[in-house]
Amino acid sequence: MVRVLIVAQDSKTKSELRMGLARYDVACSLTSYNNGVRDAIADGRPDILLLEMGEQLPDTGIWESIRRAKRGKNLPVETVVRVRTGDRNENAI
Repeated sequence: MVRVLIVAQDSKTKSELRMGLARYDVACSLTSYNNGVRDAIADGRPDILLLEMGEQLPDTGIWESIRRAKRGKNLPVETVVRVRTGDRNENAI
């Protein structure tokens, strides 16, 4: 089973990603940028890191932790970006 760490600020985004990935038998852990990303990477030993890029970007310390994990653990990092769709200004992932 693939282990994914989802890093997002918005709880709705975390929930949507988790539900979508669960259909494919993916185990998801959740955290936010200001809630223990470093520990979640070290303790959770994810196979893939999904980062939500929204209005609030992570601080330089978090970026450095992600860079080290990517290099040292050969951890793939994917970015999820919210965009506006349609005339109703709904957000889509």
